[in-house]
Amino acid sequence: MMKINVNDEYLCAVRTKSFADFFIQAQLLLMSSSSYCHSSDCLLNPGQETIASLLKSSGQSSDLNSILLDYFSISAEASHLCTNLLKTLIRLQTNYRSLNDRIIIDPSTVSDLLDNPLPSDLDRRGFEEIHERHSRVLQRLRSSRKKMAGKLRVVEFVTSGVGLMPAAAAALWGSNKMRGFWIFRCGLVMRRVVEQLDVAAKGVYILKRDFDTMGRLVERIGGEIEHDRAMVERGRCLEVLKESEFGVSKQAEELEEHVYLCLLTINRARAMVVREICRSSVHLD
Repeated sequence: MMKINVNDEYLCAVRTKSFADFFIQAQLLLMSSSSYCHSSDCLLNPGQETIASLLKSSGQSSDLNSILLDYFSISAEASHLCTNLLKTLIRLQTNYRSLNDRIIIDPSTVSDLLDNPLPSDLDRRGFEEIHERHSRVLQRLRSSRKKMAGKLRVVEFVTSGVGLMPAAAAALWGSNKMRGFWIFRCGLVMRRVVEQLDVAAKGVYILKRDFDTMGRLVERIGGEIEHDRAMVERGRCLEVLKESEFGVSKQAEELEEHVYLCLLTINRARAMVVREICRSSVHLD
């Protein structure tokens, strides 16, 4: 259902104007002095309060809303983690840019710049737990989509009149037009529900894949930081300074790009699911 060429998609995404615009907007927010901009949900759009209100007024079944709420909750959690990771990367890059001055002024103070600032919940175990949560939500979405798609096929079979006896078809569309209209309307609603679940499942699939990539990059950066600390402890500060441009700094830049892309993807997927919910609500009115 979801065959995606990761490399092609990534290269195309980072070259788009929407990515460039989001990158600039996000950096301005993260560097702003506003208290809101320092919160972990400042880059999440639409926000969780909007989602809660939308689902409450959607008129959809509680089971469907529960599944969708799982999706929105896990994507919000992912956005929070990405935002906190970006703040950490900004601090890490600032520390490495300060290496040159520290080495010249007082080499003995360099080691405190090389403390690993990456959050403890984003170590290997943390990413494995995130992967498991994403997998559970994805499985639930796929299972619900499969069940609803099966019901939709039955409704489409009935409304097409295929396989019905002529007398039964005449009764359905002739003497009982209201019933026929109701079945047709149910089909429209089911189709919208399938679309909601499909878009949400694709969003979680891409999110899971993106976090797997970020997990590998975070682990690699952590290893580079520990390597640099060991070099400093052996008095090889100049080598650390020389290698930093191609080591931690370069890898932090690559990770930062992936995080921004993940945030943009999260917001796009959330907006698409919201659009499908709104379209479904029209058919329920």
